[in-house]
Amino acid sequence: MNIPYGIMFHHFHGGTHRPDKANSLSKIQFEKILNFVGIKNILSPNEWINLSNLGKLKSYHRCITFDDGLKNQFDIALPVLQKYNLKAFWFIYSAQYYGDYPRLDIFRKFRYHYFDNISEYYKEFFSQDGVKNPINDQNFKSWKNHLSKICPFYSDEDLKYRYTRDLVLGPKKYFSIVEKLIKLHNLKLSNLTNNLWLTKSDLRLLSKQGHVLGLHSHDHPTVLRNLTQKQQETQYIKNKNFIKKYSSSIVSMAHPCNSYNKTTLKILSNMGIKIGFRANTNKKNIINSFKNLQLPREDCTNILHKFIN
Repeated sequence: MNIPYGIMFHHFHGGTHRPDKANSLSKIQFEKILNFVGIKNILSPNEWINLSNLGKLKSYHRCITFDDGLKNQFDIALPVLQKYNLKAFWFIYSAQYYGDYPRLDIFRKFRYHYFDNISEYYKEFFSQDGVKNPINDQNFKSWKNHLSKICPFYSDEDLKYRYTRDLVLGPKKYFSIVEKLIKLHNLKLSNLTNNLWLTKSDLRLLSKQGHVLGLHSHDHPTVLRNLTQKQQETQYIKNKNFIKKYSSSIVSMAHPCNSYNKTTLKILSNMGIKIGFRANTNKKNIINSFKNLQLPREDCTNILHKFIN
């Protein structure tokens, strides 16, 4: 790819953070990725923002981004950044800090930590009443072909699950089904939140050390673009009101699950957001009047496969 892009990280394991049998990284793997892309090529968030606004980013420039504000990022990845004197973007969703239970990472922890393998979870999920395997759905086939090209790290099972979750069931039915499974395993949502997200002290420390905190919506809807304008505004206003307690300047964001539309971009622009990241490097469907709110990122898993294979 002969373009500047951000590198997107989510999950890490080590110490008290268990491997999730999916795409979590160890400390060693994280360090290898940084060295593979070249420490000298990695800009600080403030450098990236300034050069991007000036249109002066070079094709070899990279930046580090963490989505979802997870505790394992702080515990495993931050010491490696400190070793190389690197700073990163940290895109935080905020509902958990108000006593809520945003489902995305709670459900993820359940399916990866409480089953022997992810196939067992998918089998149990698709056996529930009201859940249908989309394999014969023509819309699924075209959707799968598109997403598998830009997100090759998803398995066929992952794609069937995401399609069913986002485009068949919708949030209300999906939440109900997975919460039922959690109860069947004698668990509560609160059982799954332990050591999951950054603490408020972590956020203060990151900001003090020169990292940049950015928006990632309030409760991380997986299909944000389907929300009304008012609902989207509420997602980002709540998110910004929380993060501004820890950062004097909020000008960056990342689109949750790469879901946005022109309404989203107008809202973010009106809120003073200057830099926004997609979740892939695909050039299709870019809204040219808001290019700086749709900057490309490559998933770390893709980079890892380049030097493994």
